[in-house]
Amino acid sequence: MSERHVSKIVVDLLLERRNSTTGKTEILMVLAEYLDNQYDLPGGHLEPGEDLFDAMIREAKEELGIELEREDMQMVHIYHHFEKDKLKFVFRVKKFKNEIQNLEPEKCKELKWVDIENLPVNTISGIRRELEYIKSKKHYSCD
Repeated sequence: MSERHVSKIVVDLLLERRNSTTGKTEILMVLAEYLDNQYDLPGGHLEPGEDLFDAMIREAKEELGIELEREDMQMVHIYHHFEKDKLKFVFRVKKFKNEIQNLEPEKCKELKWVDIENLPVNTISGIRRELEYIKSKKHYSCD
């Protein structure tokens, strides 16, 4: 019998807020040094013994210093990246506790709230696609 395929499991945080001045929806993005200074969503890999929600809660606390509650998290997209051997789960969150801070400056050069309709030019192309799928309520994508 051949071995079964195993993908890395990743969770991404789509942290949203309404800009009180413009009324537009903004999302928090990280300028990732390890990704050639491109913008990405906060997140990370699943640890042994964690479920998806626990992983997202842990990553948000480790990277941003914020606390999330399960009832405030909504899984909005699953992305299967064959080439990079990843299965990614994207959680939308609009409510959290504590002030956001950059707790991983060695990986993240900047945290930035951006208009979801006007992403920075140097946003990872896969993230752009994922956000388009989420806007169109497509819950699964792959490449």
